[in-house]
Amino acid sequence: IQDSGIRDVVVAELLLRDPLDAARLNGCGLLAINPPYQFESSAQAILNGLLASLGDREPGEAATVTRLVHE
Repeated sequence: IQDSGIRDVVVAELLLRDPLDAARLNGCGLLAINPPYQFESSAQAILNGLLASLGDREPGEAATVTRLVHE
C-alpha cells in the first residue's frame, strides 16, 4: 500500500492477544483510503471501547489507529 502511490491511508487495528495461535482469531483491522474528517479520533475511541468490552487483559492487547500514508 505504501508503495502503490495511493495517498491518505489510515489503518485501524484491534488485537485481543498476541498472535501466537493461528487457529484463533487474534484481532481485526480496517484500512481506510481517504477517510472522512476526524476518522482517526473517532475510530480510536470506538476501538478503545471495544477493547474494554471484549478484551481479557491478555498480553498483546492493542487498539491502534495509524496514518500509513499522509495526504
